Amino acid sequence: MPDLARPVAEVMPSIPEVIRSPEVTEHNEKPAVNVEKSIEVSQEAQEATPTQEVPAVSTSTALVAPIVKSPVRRNIEKVLEEDLKFLYLELPPERRVIFRQQGDLTASRIEYLMGQATMKISYLVYLIRRWLTLLPGVNYYFIEQESKIKAEKILFLNAKE
Repeated sequence: MPDLARPVAEVMPSIPEVIRSPEVTEHNEKPAVNVEKSIEVSQEAQEATPTQEVPAVSTSTALVAPIVKSPVRRNIEKVLEEDLKFLYLELPPERRVIFRQQGDLTASRIEYLMGQATMKISYLVYLIRRWLTLLPGVNYYFIEQESKIKAEKILFLNAKE
């Protein structure tokens, strides 16, 4: 625990004087910095700090455990991915990753909603609509229709359980 009774000057290690303001050349183009002085300051700072050994880090890839999804979440994802296979395959690889991540996030939020005592259909439709807007070149009315259909199917899943 640090000693709070001692003044800060005693506790802090002495810091060498840093160049306060660079000298400006005649044309005000670039400030001229005394490089030798800054090198000396950095060497003094290195000598003042104690050397510590850094633990070696393994360069092998760490095995990542697969995410275990609940049956409810798998059913939600099945409903969300219905009729979107061809649109998904038309996406460029970068957009596919974003679309998949947002889809997983949407599915987890819907799963959370299903666990609640009451579930608002308007928020469910909003979540699905927001996710579907990531698809480029899709008609607004298609997105509205698909989000309502998918919301009804999810509500049916919730009523089943």
